[in-house]
Amino acid sequence: MNNDIKVTIIIPCYNREKYLEKCEVSALTQTYKNKEVILVDNESQDNSLAVAKRIQTKYPDLIVESCPNIYPHSWQDPVEKALSICSGDFFTIFGSDDFAETNYIENVIKYI
Repeated sequence: MNNDIKVTIIIPCYNREKYLEKCEVSALTQTYKNKEVILVDNESQDNSLAVAKRIQTKYPDLIVESCPNIYPHSWQDPVEKALSICSGDFFTIFGSDDFAETNYIENVIKYI
């Protein structure tokens, strides 16, 4: 396994407090170790940002940011914010109500 390749997992988030913990934990517990996880909240009106910050206390490597909700229901602003601070060689986007098997990134890297 080539751990020289760094992968950024971007999670754009808007009003997904119900699903967010499962999504974040699935990103943070990937078996592939050379990764960073960036969650960007898009001015959620629920407790999504609080959920993200609570999870960050358990997983300090989680990067939690926020950005203005200029285009409602659009990933553009949160993804651009994440891309402006990420350090990965490659990136992938997890919808904030999605989750991945723990070996997802590892399997993708095998094909790169």
